[in-house]
Amino acid sequence: MVRQTPTRYLDVGFTRNTMFTLLVISTTIYAARLAFFLIGQARPTPQRVVSTEVPFVSVIVPARNEEANPERCLTALSASDYPADRFEITVVNDRSDDATERVLEDLAVKLSKVRPLHRRDTLDHPNLKGKPGALQHGIDHATGSVYVLTDADCLVHREWLQTMVAPFADETVSLVCGFTVIRLRRLFDVLQDIEWLYTDHGKGGIQNGVPLGCFETTWPFALKRTKN
Repeated sequence: MVRQTPTRYLDVGFTRNTMFTLLVISTTIYAARLAFFLIGQARPTPQRVVSTEVPFVSVIVPARNEEANPERCLTALSASDYPADRFEITVVNDRSDDATERVLEDLAVKLSKVRPLHRRDTLDHPNLKGKPGALQHGIDHATGSVYVLTDADCLVHREWLQTMVAPFADETVSLVCGFTVIRLRRLFDVLQDIEWLYTDHGKGGIQNGVPLGCFETTWPFALKRTKN
């Protein structure tokens, strides 16, 4: 009779050691990543360049089935403290199947800065699905040298547009990203606010010279049109 060597205890011990090693490695990586962003956030913000030039700004707002939201958004944008003759508001109705088109046309009568565009199909940019296609459609029809993008369900303060455009006084700046603050009214809003805490790391990455990215779904942003 051949006696078998028990391997169960060896397997259990190996599994525990492996899991502990992986836990240590992942914790170390997470801590190093967190320290990287915290150090970046602690760095002093570079002094802004001051310029007397006031670029013409095209605010582009994509809207799909947003019949309940545009009025507050567009009214707030129209009340911006940016010089009234130096910005336009282009709202792209992206194939909505509710009353968005009618709402935007009515708002265009009341708010002289608002220009609605109605995108009926995706033939203009077939490779850009969803919101990217709507944004590009708005950019195609924009006349400004700076594009500022936000959503139809967002509400901005009077100084927001000026704040987003000011960094472009520095000629080395080509893109500016903002930060979205959620109004906490429901449990879902609280959970989303917690989820979006990662966007606060964006500043840390930028300050360390490693920008992570900028996504219009969570961050409003502005970009400067190049001569090319």
